Amino acid sequence: MLDALEADLRLRGKLSVKTQSKVKPLREAFGELRASQVTTDTITHYIDKLLAEGYKPATCNRRTQLLRQAYKLAVRTKNLAGVSNRLFHDFRPQLAGI
Repeated sequence: MLDALEADLRLRGKLSVKTQSKVKPLREAFGELRASQVTTDTITHYIDKLLAEGYKPATCNRRTQLLRQAYKLAVRTKNLAGVSNRLFHDFRPQLAGI
C-alpha cells in the first residue's frame, strides 16, 4: 500500500525526499501488517508510542495523514475493499488537545 502511495505521488510529481522520509517510519511500524489488520486501536497505539517518544502532535498528524492517503488510494484503485473510511476519523481532535 505504501509502495502504491509513493508510485502515485511520483506520477503526480508530488513525491519529495521529505515525504519519502515520512513514509519510512510508517513502513517500520506497519510494514509487517496486512492492511486489513490495521485498526483504529493499532493507530492509537502508534500515536501513543510516538508521543511517549517525544514526537509532537504535528508529526503524528503528518504520519497518520500519509497512512490515511495510502488507504484511500488503495480503496479508490480497488486494491482494498471493506475498510471503513472512519478508520482515521477521530485522531485530529485527539491530537489537537495536546
